[in-house]
Amino acid sequence: MELMITQDHINVVADGTADWQKLARRLPLHKDPSKLRQILKEIETDCKEDPWLCCSGVLERWLQSNPDGATMSNLIVTLRKMGNEQLARTLKDTFEDGKQENSSPDSKTGTCRQLSTENMTINTSEKIESHKRKHDDACLNKSSSAELERQNNWERSDSSVQKESSELTEQSMKEPWELHGYQKELAQPALEGLNTLVCAPTNSGKTYVAIELAKHLLEQSANKKVVFFAMTLALVDQQHKRLTKHLDQFGCEKVTGEIKVLKKMPLKMIIENCRIIVMTPQLMCDAFEQSKVDEVDISEFCLFVFDECHHCIKRKTYNKIMRYYHKKKEGGVHVPQILGLTASVGVGDASLKYLEEGKQQALKHIINLCGNLDIQKLKTVTDPVNVAELKKRVPFKHQELVKVGKRNMDAEFPTALGAIMNQIEALLVEHAKSESSSIADLFTKGKVKDHGSFHYEQWLKEILDIVATYAVVENRAIFLAFCSYLKKLNRALMLYTDALATNAFDFLQEFCEKQTLEISSEEKRLKSIIEGHLPILKQHIDKDVNPKLAGLKNLLIDAFKSNADSRGMVFARTRALAEALKNWLEEQQELDAYGLCPSVLIGKERKPGSRGMTGKEQTFILDMLRKGNCKILLATSVAQEGLDIPELDLIVRYDQVGSEISMIQERGRVRKEGGSAKLLTEGGSQIIHRERLNLAKEQLMYSAIQDIQYKSDDWFMGEVEVAQKIDIEVAKVEAQKNEEKYRQLLASPIYEIRCFSCNQFVCESTALRTNAGNQHIVIDKTIYDRMNVEKHHDEGLFVSAGFTKKSKIHCFGFKPKQKKDCNINWGIEIEVDGCVFPVLKIKEQVFVLVNKETGVKRRIPNKWDKVPFLILPNDKEG
Repeated sequence: MELMITQDHINVVADGTADWQKLARRLPLHKDPSKLRQILKEIETDCKEDPWLCCSGVLERWLQSNPDGATMSNLIVTLRKMGNEQLARTLKDTFEDGKQENSSPDSKTGTCRQLSTENMTINTSEKIESHKRKHDDACLNKSSSAELERQNNWERSDSSVQKESSELTEQSMKEPWELHGYQKELAQPALEGLNTLVCAPTNSGKTYVAIELAKHLLEQSANKKVVFFAMTLALVDQQHKRLTKHLDQFGCEKVTGEIKVLKKMPLKMIIENCRIIVMTPQLMCDAFEQSKVDEVDISEFCLFVFDECHHCIKRKTYNKIMRYYHKKKEGGVHVPQILGLTASVGVGDASLKYLEEGKQQALKHIINLCGNLDIQKLKTVTDPVNVAELKKRVPFKHQELVKVGKRNMDAEFPTALGAIMNQIEALLVEHAKSESSSIADLFTKGKVKDHGSFHYEQWLKEILDIVATYAVVENRAIFLAFCSYLKKLNRALMLYTDALATNAFDFLQEFCEKQTLEISSEEKRLKSIIEGHLPILKQHIDKDVNPKLAGLKNLLIDAFKSNADSRGMVFARTRALAEALKNWLEEQQELDAYGLCPSVLIGKERKPGSRGMTGKEQTFILDMLRKGNCKILLATSVAQEGLDIPELDLIVRYDQVGSEISMIQERGRVRKEGGSAKLLTEGGSQIIHRERLNLAKEQLMYSAIQDIQYKSDDWFMGEVEVAQKIDIEVAKVEAQKNEEKYRQLLASPIYEIRCFSCNQFVCESTALRTNAGNQHIVIDKTIYDRMNVEKHHDEGLFVSAGFTKKSKIHCFGFKPKQKKDCNINWGIEIEVDGCVFPVLKIKEQVFVLVNKETGVKRRIPNKWDKVPFLILPNDKEG
C-alpha cells in the first residue's frame, strides 16, 4: 500500500530542503512556466517569504492540485533527482514502520493520517508561529543542536573540537582549549600587553588568539570588559557563539541593530550587565559621539578586538572609534588594549609601475594602518617550526586561471537587444533636446556606448543628476522612466554575456509582467517597445552554450568526479546572475549524478527586484551546505568575509575580480586539503589583467610586511608614532574644514525638499533633525498632510539608535500629466522615546532641493553629510 503524505512528512521535508522553488519546479506544481511563476509568487506572499513555510506551502499545493500523483514514492524520487539522497532516505526509513500501523485514516493509534483540505489550509499566521517555535528555535537558534556545535567550530582546526555531539552541556561549553604552536606565537605579544595586529591566513584560528587574550585580561581584572567588533551582522552572530562557548562564565552579549528582544535597553546598561560584548562598530561609534551624561566610558574596557581590521582606514567606522581612542589617550584617560585580526592588510593605493616605489607606498599604507590601530607589534607566523605547522593545517591555495572562449556578441539576440536600447536612447535624446541644452550635452559629449556594463548604468545616473537641476517638474518622471527601462535592458544584456539568452529574455519578460499597475503614458510607450520586440528576441534565442557556462560545468564535473562529497562555491557579480547560474546547473543532466542541489547565497540589503536574505535564511542555506543537502553555492560578494562558510573543496570566481584583499579572502574559503581556487574568465579580457595586478599587490604586501619585521621594534614604533602625528594633523585640518563648513551651512539659505517624481512639497530643510547621529527625522507635523502611511513589513525595535521602526511613508502627491497618484516611497516612520517621526531616505535620491531665495533646483545627494544646509541634532529640551 502506498504510504500517505502527512503533515509530519511535510515538516521533515521543509526542515531538510534548501530550495523550495526548485522543489516546486521538480514536482512540478504546473507545466506552464508563466503560471508556475505566478504560483510561486502567491506562495511567497502567503508565507511571508519564509523559506520553511514556502516549502510547506509547495507540498500542500501539490497535494491539493494532484491528489493521485502526490504520493510518497513520487516525493522520494523527486528529492533524489534534486540530489537530496539523505532526506529521501530519511523519509523512507523513518516512516516505513508507520506504513502499516497508520495506513487507515481512522486509526486511533495512528499519528500520520492523510492531510485533508482543511488541514492543508492552516492559517498563515499560525504556521509562522508554529515554524518559529519548531523550526527557528530548534534548527537555527538552539545552542544545544549538534549542527550548531559544528557551525560554531568550523574554523577550529583541532579535530577534537570539531567532533559531533548530540548536545552541548554546560561543562563542555566551558571546557578549556589548547592553542596550536603557531597560534601561541601569534598571541605572545598581546599576552605581554602589546597592542598587536595579527595577520594570518583565513581558517588559521585567529579568533582563538582573541579568546585566549580576552580570558587572560578578564581573569586579571574583575571590573573591566572586552568588546569584539565585527563588520557584519552574520559575523557578530558567529563570533558571539564562539565566545559564548568558551567564555560563557564572564557573560557574553551580542548587540546589533537587528536585535529586538533587548527592548529599549541603552548600550551602557547592556555593558553593565556583561563583561564581553560582540557588536557592530557603528553602535559604539554612536555611543562615543553622544555628548550626554550616559555616554559610554572608554576606560571601562580592557580590550578592543577589531575583526577584519584592514577596514580601519580613512573615514570608516573602525577608524572613527580609534580616533576617539587616540583623543582620550592623549588626554590621559585609560584606554583598552588593541588586538587587530586580518588575513590581509592590503597595500592601499600602491603603484606597481616602479617596484621600489610601490614597496615604499605599500609599507607606508601598512604603517598608517598600524598607526590608526595604535599597534605596537605587527605579528605573523615566523618561527620555522610554527610555519611548517601552519602550512600543514592551512595549506596555501594557488589560484588557477581558467580561460574560456569569448561570448559571441554579434549574434542575433544581443544585436536585437542592442537595437531596442538604441531605439529608446534615440527617443531619450529627442526628448532631452527639447528640454535643456545641458541635458542634451550629456548625450553628445559624454555618452557611454558600452552597452552591457556597469559604466553604462553610471552614465544613466549622471543623466538623472542633470535632470534634477534643469528639467521641468512635469518631465522628471519621464526621464526617470527612460533611465529605469534602459537599466533593465542593460542588465538583460549583462545576463546574456554571463549566462544564456533565455535568462535575459525571462528577465525582460518578468519585468514587463510586473508593470501591470498604473503606469504613465511614457512608461506604457517604453513597455510596448520592449513587448513588441519580445517575439523577435524569443526567435533569436540561440542554443549555443555560453563558453563560461561550459567551463563552469567542466570544473564542477572534475571536482565532484574525484570526490562526490565535495563542497563548492561560485562567486557571481549580481544576484540575477547567481540565480541564473543556479537554474542552469539544475537543468544539466550530466550533473544530476552528483546531487549538487545548488542554492543561492546573497546579502541582506533590499534591492529593486530582490528582497535580500535574512540572517536566519543565510544560516539555513549554509547549514544545508554543511549537511550535504546542498553541495554548491552561487554567492555574491556577501560570502567574501564574515560568514561562517563550511570547509570547501572548490572556489570559482565567475568572470569577476575585486581587490587584492577580496582575492585573498575568497581564495581562503578553500579549506579542505587538495581543494582549489579558480578564476573563470574569457581569454584576453580586462579581468585577467586586473587579477595579475592583484597577485603582484599580494606579493608586494608580503614583501613590505617582511621588511617591517626585519626592522627593530624601535624603528617600527618610531614610524607608527610619525604616522599617528600626521593623522592627528590631518584630523585637525578636517575638524577645521568641518567647522568652516558648519559656519557656511549655518548661514546657508533655506531649501525646500520636494518629491522628485511629482514635485510635491515635503518639508523645509529647517524641519530636519538628526536622532542619535544617524536618523534624519522631520519635526514638521504638517508633513502628514502630504504623505500616506503603510505598516512596515519589518516593524520592531532597533537598539542601534534606540528607535522602533513603525511604518513606511509614501508621497500623497498627484501626477496630472500621468493622471495617477505618485505614491513613491519616501522612507519610514519611527518611534523615539514615545514620539513618532517620519525619517526621509536619501540613498535612492527620491527628492529634489529647491533654494527658496533663488529657485535653483538640484537633486539631493545620496548622503546626508553632503547636503548644502545644516541639520541640527534633535534637542529634547528645546
